[in-house]
Amino acid sequence: MATLTVPQEGKKRQRVSLACLACRQRRMRARIRNLEAQVVSLGSQPTSTLNPNTEEAGQDESTDDEDQGPLSDLTGLVGRLNVIDDGQLHYFGSQSSYNLVREPLREADPHKPSLKVQRQGLAAAAQLGKLVTVSDELQDHLLELYWRWQNPWNYVIHKSAFLKSFRGEDDGKYCSPLLLCSIFAIAARYSDRLELRSVVDDPSTAGDAFSEHAKILLLYESEAPTITTVQSACLMALRIMSDGKEALGWLYSGEFC
Repeated sequence: MATLTVPQEGKKRQRVSLACLACRQRRMRARIRNLEAQVVSLGSQPTSTLNPNTEEAGQDESTDDEDQGPLSDLTGLVGRLNVIDDGQLHYFGSQSSYNLVREPLREADPHKPSLKVQRQGLAAAAQLGKLVTVSDELQDHLLELYWRWQNPWNYVIHKSAFLKSFRGEDDGKYCSPLLLCSIFAIAARYSDRLELRSVVDDPSTAGDAFSEHAKILLLYESEAPTITTVQSACLMALRIMSDGKEALGWLYSGEFC
């Protein structure tokens, strides 16, 4: 398998970038400590380091004590938690419009939206004749190939968490039909079994049926994405690139990952 090497000049630039990143991280930590101290005090407003030294900023500071309480100070600095249409709990920073929503925090139900789109995707795949079913024996064969050859060098899936969901030992959030199909699509490339090929005499077609199935499921699941959606998109990007469609693979990677 081909490996990518980085030219020497690229390494020099990388060291400079890492050094700058370390400086930015130190400044950010100092900034956070400063903000935390101001939040703890609560009685004093942020200093001029948070606002430009302009007449307009001065006017805002003069009215802060009257118009804002401690809760407003906190949400203005650190944002808030809320549950949106996908049923999952999200953190929204102070610059997000969702931070302005003042509805009471609802109990998150992350599985209802994702299960709905999963069912829609499976129905669409069946209607288009792209639904793929596999035997338990073939399923175990493909999973073994994936854990042995793919996941060690391209670590996308936490094996123990996935297997717990796969076996029904938890709420199933780390395993989905889309993720399974994506695993099979890329693991089939490591198998010499003829039933995995769309064209028996062409090894490059191994897993094509799983890939087409996964594309349909991904289209629907993107309406309510979860952790497994991102993992699946990453695997599909690798699978598509292995077909020689590098631009499309990067598109999958950039859109979901």
